[in-house]
Amino acid sequence: MIQRINKKALFDYSIEKTRECGIVLFGHEVKSMKQNNFSAWEAIIRFQWSVLFLINCHIDQYVHASIQQLGSYNPTRPRILLAHRKELGSMFAGIRQWWGATLILTKIYSRRHFIKCEVALAKKKKNITKKSLIKERDTDRQVKQDLARLWF
Repeated sequence: MIQRINKKALFDYSIEKTRECGIVLFGHEVKSMKQNNFSAWEAIIRFQWSVLFLINCHIDQYVHASIQQLGSYNPTRPRILLAHRKELGSMFAGIRQWWGATLILTKIYSRRHFIKCEVALAKKKKNITKKSLIKERDTDRQVKQDLARLWF
């Protein structure tokens, strides 16, 4: 079972809603993803023709795939994300309503023999917010270390 979380996206964006989507893949791409031979964090999610597309997601070739399957294989081809029509409508309405919002990929995982991804409606954080978050983490870490020294 694979599971990868995009921690950088969780740090850079404030997340409003998340939705689970399936990914349309070839068989050898699924096998390659189960061996963790992919890079999806540079990927872009875009609405085109009322369908969600995952663009610039790099999935390496499966080592044991036949030449006929690979033929003219493009590892960064656009892939369709599967979601219910109502979910697509709510995501599209969220982008329209919330100024500066975008769709980002936060998690990729496998459920049974399907590859799923978590798509989030998010807005970019400002640098001031990130700095205060880092400072808050550092003070919390320092307090925990001081408490640990007192008890041991």
